[in-house]
Amino acid sequence: MFGLCAPVMAVPAKSAKAKAASGNSTGTVSAIEKEFDVAYKALDQAQPTVAVGLFRKALEKEPANRRGRFGLSTALIQTDNYKEALEILEIMLKETPKDYVLKNNTAWIYATARDRKMRNGPRAIQLAQEALLLNPIDCHVWSTLAEAYYICGQYGKALRSAGEALRVGRDTHADAKLQAQYELQIERCRRAAESSSILE
Repeated sequence: MFGLCAPVMAVPAKSAKAKAASGNSTGTVSAIEKEFDVAYKALDQAQPTVAVGLFRKALEKEPANRRGRFGLSTALIQTDNYKEALEILEIMLKETPKDYVLKNNTAWIYATARDRKMRNGPRAIQLAQEALLLNPIDCHVWSTLAEAYYICGQYGKALRSAGEALRVGRDTHADAKLQAQYELQIERCRRAAESSSILE
């Protein structure tokens, strides 16, 4: 498995609009959103087990909260509880089918889960392609597509997708560490593609 953390798995910060929507008429943040903020902080501090407990507790009060469910799925992934994370994400995908971050993160799990029983290459390709149609200028999505092709043995396509991840990453001034990871991904895909062509 490629040694990247999930490409868009990092939880997006709430926008000012989202904060206002979650609060009262004065724009203050609600008590439940403060609980989710604490849970996200635990994630940021690399305490996913703590975060799972905090998200679960907050979601008891507001089970349909999208931000809370997304956070719980992220924490579950970080604790290798892929089955429950995928159940949450697949439900959310049905609710918001045009959310490319959800598609990308779900595809990433299907492509890279440490528990190989949870991997599903064709589903990973499908979701990554759909995410790409929604946002073709996100380097994370190209990287996910590369991983999806890779586990399906489509090394040429994996190499081209990894190359696009690096190109887009450079064009959008992605973090240097992320670009370095894409370079490693390209090299891994290149070696696989070359080995595959020799065997053909």
